[in-house]
Parts: sequence; structure tokens; C-alpha cells
Amino acid sequence: MRNIINIESFKVYSGAKKGVKIPVLDRPAHTLELPLTIINGSNDGPTVLITAGTHGTEYVGIAVALRVIREIDPSKVSGAVFVAPIINILGYELREKDTFPIEDDYNGKQNMGALYPGDPEGSPHRLTLHHIFSKLVSKSQYLIDLHGGDLYEYLHPCTMIYPTGKKEFDDTLKKMAKASGIEYCISQPLNKNSKGLTAECAKLGIPLLVIEVGSAGIVKEDLIELSYNAVINVLKTIGVLSGRPKTQPEPKYIKGITVVRSTKGGFFHQTVETGSLISKGEKLGEIIGLDGQVIEEIHAPINGLLIQSSCNPSTNSGDGIIRIAEFY
Repeated sequence: MRNIINIESFKVYSGAKKGVKIPVLDRPAHTLELPLTIINGSNDGPTVLITAGTHGTEYVGIAVALRVIREIDPSKVSGAVFVAPIINILGYELREKDTFPIEDDYNGKQNMGALYPGDPEGSPHRLTLHHIFSKLVSKSQYLIDLHGGDLYEYLHPCTMIYPTGKKEFDDTLKKMAKASGIEYCISQPLNKNSKGLTAECAKLGIPLLVIEVGSAGIVKEDLIELSYNAVINVLKTIGVLSGRPKTQPEPKYIKGITVVRSTKGGFFHQTVETGSLISKGEKLGEIIGLDGQVIEEIHAPINGLLIQSSCNPSTNSGDGIIRIAEFY
């Protein structure tokens, strides 16, 4: 039988599921609390942290985390599953795309994912992340981070891993990516310039799988199902959830992303669907001036997968309107 889990002033007994709130930041009129559900299994095993809502309007990931909370039975868990469905609570409440909606000192609003491990003496962003990292991330043996297309982007489903060059660690990352059953995986090796949650988890030897499912902030049942099934099969594969995992094919690995930028401002009309395999030189869209005339054609600079594109037609010169994934 597993031990009692103690976190803050809360106790969660073996075979139980409990929702708690962890104080992470004092606001002018109230305390900001992180919602967390702890599923303490009936048998021994590792601790898995599942996070979502680092970007508060990536709603599919949040919906999946809530479904995990609702449907996982503690009696079928070996170890523990911690689920934090909304990391960026203020961003979620204020419907703020991409960033934490408080100025980071004089650096403007920041993407929370890049600021781990936080700072106990830092700005509100960094203080919040310090609590999350020290109390949850650092106590885990695995991490699944749920994301998806934000309000401004169409995104084709994929996973992301960050190999370190250490065989055992990297093999675990690949095992998790394969178990997800998601066709494409962005695999970009960590380097000395890497930062944020991925880099900090690697330093601690915590395998992290990012699941990117969702598009334009729209919640669709088929996308929730895809991401949820990915999470469940990963949990079965690493031995945390009972049941035989489904055998999945190897994903198609992506080595890099090329950003295609407009050189003219105007109305962006995309002519090739996001998720399409494209060829170098293929026309992907056009920029239309407000006189109705085409002022720029957008062509693919490489072969690859059109993995991401802007869903906002209002375009400046220099905007990254399309991203193309290049395969190994």
C-alpha cells in the first residue's frame, strides 16, 4: 500500500482522489491559488505530473486535464497522478492569449513556460512558477504538459520532446512520444541556450512529453479524444495506470521549424490547409491589399509539413504567418 501524500496542509490517503488549492501569489485583494487534483494510487509507483493551461486560452489541453481528473480511478493507479489543469490562472480568467497578464518588472507580459524554475524573490510570474516548480515539478518522476493551438493559430497535432544525449533518458522520451499515438513529434536536442520547463526537467532527469492538440482556441470533441487517449496510453506505458497499452507506430520525427514571414501588410488568405504535406515552391497563400489586389504570394521555401499558421488574416509585414516542419 502506498503512503499518505502530504502537500501543504492537505493529506491524501492511498486509493483516494482529492482536489486542493495551493497558494502561489498574494494579489491586492485576494490570494491566487493553483487548482490541483491528487490521485493517490492503491499501489506503489512513480509520480506523474500533468499540467495544462500554461497558456490560458489553449482550451483543449485544459479540457483534457479536467477529463483526466474526472475519469481516472485511483484503484487502477500505481503511484500517483497530480493534475494541475490551469497553470496560468490569471490568463485563463482574463482570456489572455499566450502570456501571464501582469508586467514582469519592466519586461512586459511574459510567456510563463520560458521562466521556469521561477524565483522565490522575483516578479509575480517568477514567484508563481517557483511555487509550482518546487512543490510539484521537482517532486515528479514524469511530466506530461498539455498544450494546443492558441487563439491566434491553427496547429496540427504533434508531440514535442527534447533529447539530452543521455541514452536511457532519451529512450524514455521516445517511448512516451510513441505511446501517445500522435503522428508527428518535434524532437529538438537541448543545448546550452535551452531554457524553461523542458530544460529544467532535463536537469533533474524528469522525462517531459509536450502534447500539442488544439487549434485556434476551439474546443472540439475529436481533439479532446485524441489528446486524452494519448495521455492514457502514455500512463499505461510507463506503468502508472493499469491495463495493456495500445501498440502505436513510430512517430514521424521533425528536426526543425521554418518560419515563413510576410513582406507586405494586408489581408492574409491561406490557400493550403494546415496539416498538409507541401513541396518547396508550392503556393501556400497570398496577401491581399485593401484595394482587393494581390500584393504578395506566399510560397514554401522547403519541403515539409505545414504544421502551424496564423488564423488572423490581419497581417503586418514581418509577421510569421506560416510554420513548416522539416523531417529528419
